[in-house]
Amino acid sequence: MKRLLAVWLCGASLVQVAAAVVIPVRCSVFSLTNAVQIAWAAYPGESYVIQTTTNLASSWQNAPTTPATLITTNNWLAYSFPVSGKAQFFKVVKLDTDGPEVL
Repeated sequence: MKRLLAVWLCGASLVQVAAAVVIPVRCSVFSLTNAVQIAWAAYPGESYVIQTTTNLASSWQNAPTTPATLITTNNWLAYSFPVSGKAQFFKVVKLDTDGPEVL
């Protein structure tokens, strides 16, 4: 039996990845036939990336999604990945693409 481990991160901490600041997002994981679906509440027009790793001691990599940056016009997003024979961890992050607020 193939098992897939998925993890989501949530909290108020910001994480620096490459040149962009990303904000962890709480997500839900659903088991499908030969796939796993990750879904989360989203803000219309905001940009999201799914990151993955097979070892929590290793660095996170952007998951191969099409398109690479996910944007929605409604209030939720979901993406499915095929089940592999090894443990895989996922997290969803919101890209901080908003400019500074000038008062």
